[in-house]
Amino acid sequence: MNINGRQRKKLIQAIISAYPTKAALEMMIDFTLEENLNVIAGGENYEQVVFKLIKWAKANGKLKILILSASEENPGNKELQAIKNEINTKQTPITPNYKPDPLTRKILILSANPRDTSKLRLDEEMREIKEGLKRGRARDKYSIETAGAVRYRDIHRYILDYEPNIVHFSGHGAEEEGLVFEDENGLVKLVDAEALAGLFELFADEVECIVLNACYSKVQGEAIAKHINHVVGMSKAINDQAAIEFAVGFYDALGAGKSYAFAHRLGCQVIKMSGASEALIPCILGKSHPRKPSESEPLIIENESENEAENKPLDDSQLTPFEFQLVQLNAQGQESGRRSIEAKRFCEEITEHTNLEMVAIPGGVFPMGSSELEEGSNKNEWPQHSVELSSFYMSKFPITQAQWYRVSALPQVEIPLNKVRSKFKGEELPMEGVSWYEALEFCARLSRQVGRQYRLPSEAEWEYACRAGTSTRYHFGDRISTSFANYNGAKVDGFDSKEIDRKRTTPINSFGVSNAFGLSDMHGNVFEWCADPWHENYEGAPEDGSNWDVGGQSYRRVIRGGAYNEGPNDCRAASRYFLDPKRRTGFVVGFRVVF
Repeated sequence: MNINGRQRKKLIQAIISAYPTKAALEMMIDFTLEENLNVIAGGENYEQVVFKLIKWAKANGKLKILILSASEENPGNKELQAIKNEINTKQTPITPNYKPDPLTRKILILSANPRDTSKLRLDEEMREIKEGLKRGRARDKYSIETAGAVRYRDIHRYILDYEPNIVHFSGHGAEEEGLVFEDENGLVKLVDAEALAGLFELFADEVECIVLNACYSKVQGEAIAKHINHVVGMSKAINDQAAIEFAVGFYDALGAGKSYAFAHRLGCQVIKMSGASEALIPCILGKSHPRKPSESEPLIIENESENEAENKPLDDSQLTPFEFQLVQLNAQGQESGRRSIEAKRFCEEITEHTNLEMVAIPGGVFPMGSSELEEGSNKNEWPQHSVELSSFYMSKFPITQAQWYRVSALPQVEIPLNKVRSKFKGEELPMEGVSWYEALEFCARLSRQVGRQYRLPSEAEWEYACRAGTSTRYHFGDRISTSFANYNGAKVDGFDSKEIDRKRTTPINSFGVSNAFGLSDMHGNVFEWCADPWHENYEGAPEDGSNWDVGGQSYRRVIRGGAYNEGPNDCRAASRYFLDPKRRTGFVVGFRVVF
């Protein structure tokens, strides 16, 4: 078919309005044309991509299918409907999506991957779902509709438009806070369990099954299951590959005409056969699947190390004193004082040749956060507030690659650990490129090995340990120097002097100095994971230094301390950032452990 220049221009604008992101358009093209958008229509900007797509579709005789597909997926888009009517495309579309047989089960796949969350392999999951249904003998019994970059207000519209029997959600989950959809700006918008359950209650006569292929979505699944017969939710975090493996098994089974219960079991089995450890994570719920009293929940690694390890109390005979250098810097970042002091430590034997130095941190009270007058202060560090902590032990250095290698060789507790991942290699270099979940797994394996409950520090514990009795920007004083810490000295922020940029991590204790507690490398080198979910500020923060796990954003976890590639201001004692707990890249992140 042919369209003129005016129609082509209108079609470009209509497609852009219907698919505001390239990812959403990629998904539609993959499902309807079975083509890779990046191959057939590259371009410097999105408008060029759409222009080349239309040109390609016309040259290959697929323009009609493109227009029909886009208009059917977006019945509320007036521009697309007008183009459809204008070119008089009244023939029945060739795909089964548009005029399904009355007995056909319609699947609506909703996906969301907001810009401020880690990227998911949604296109691969969609492709596997389609392939699984297409190869099965019951393929004529299912039709698929897809919608990407889904906003919270789109959910009910798509259900009203498509009247699906199965709703599949792919994206991020945030435990009690809800599933992660998008707002008008493509950023995170959480929809909680109560809201989702109320919505699906309205459609209980039409929707048979809901699959929530997102981390921690069991919370929402349990609420929805009061109204829907078959609901699949994830009991904890599930990585991209395991989520895809589950989708493969689940939809292969449906394509073969099997029941939802069988499909769930096959999905779990495919995860297991792939070698992944998440086979117990997908849970089937709903009115048709009451939980039996004998059924046990899969093990979930909590930061409090709730496993078989119990803390062994330490006595003075197990602690040894050690001497270290404490340095103070003046307003110009130059050394103004140095003295030798002592602290006590405990050496945990991981293996015969690898130890972990744990420094005794005395309890005390400190002002957490920064005052609004502090140079470089950020509002997420406010209000400054008093916190009182009990004594604890913290590793003297960030976990090294040697320690990581030894612990990763121990038996798996919940998830696998890659022995070699750091960008910079060296046994005495800090381990980096570690996700929050992998740090928890490290703690779980170590705890089981030595019989002591190791965990990540709370954010309050981390800052208290970093400050070591000081209230200045750094434990050195109000200035820092690349002579005593590894950060990007070329990134001046108006407060600190321009210095060198090493462009890499440095071995632990490279500078031979510590803070007053005896901890080294607290400023720079690698960011360090904390246990807490992210909170935008300290309003309502605990006063006892515990993990602030009430409220907040559990799909983001706190990182502290700055890194070798960050400027000095980002390495302040009060400076705080967040990262998706599944991410290993984007920031140079390692961790310390405490007990």
